[in-house]
Amino acid sequence: MTQPESVPPDEYPRTDDLPSDGVPVRSAATLLLLDDRPDLHVLTLRRTTRSTFVADHTLFPGGALDPDDGDARWPDLVRGWTPASADDALGTGPGALAFWIAAVRETIEEVGIAVELGGEVVTLHRTDATGDVSRVRIWIVDKDGTSWIEHGDSESTYLARLAKSPELVLEREGRETSYVATPDRDADALYHQLRREKYGIADQIVALVTGASEECAGVPVRLQLTR
Repeated sequence: MTQPESVPPDEYPRTDDLPSDGVPVRSAATLLLLDDRPDLHVLTLRRTTRSTFVADHTLFPGGALDPDDGDARWPDLVRGWTPASADDALGTGPGALAFWIAAVRETIEEVGIAVELGGEVVTLHRTDATGDVSRVRIWIVDKDGTSWIEHGDSESTYLARLAKSPELVLEREGRETSYVATPDRDADALYHQLRREKYGIADQIVALVTGASEECAGVPVRLQLTR
């Protein structure tokens, strides 16, 4: 995580200043994620109508702080902030860095996007059932001229479509490249070994917060350049 544009600490709203109508205010964090290439996109979520909290609302990824967000190991993984500078910026008292940790964690949990965890990220051109194309940023690993990504589990409709129409486009190092894509369940152990070696602590964080350290439901997809 990197430090955003500086804002004078005295201009941040304080919890005590917020109207609560008697409802206790929980410590929470949210993330506003923008993509302006080529057009402006803002990442939002839509809560289910069955939710007990802000049902059917559109909102940014985020949520309440967990006790582990204040773990003493996190500051070593943060760029641009120190515990002291985070405390000064938010004015919430000691432990303010946990708000940044919570925002990153919640974004991984809710939408599968790892923000500022380091390592190479490529852009997948993902085609849906209607033919519309969205751009999804994901990790990639390579070995002996073959590449793998992981996007979707065994029940994924995207992987089912890929089995019928295996051509896939990635943006990598500023270039769009076409591949023949094949779900490759037999490569699961190799894919995760290569991912651990390439992304290091970032891979460990993603596995921890998503539960993938115990069992990963994702299916590796083998990529071979089209001729």
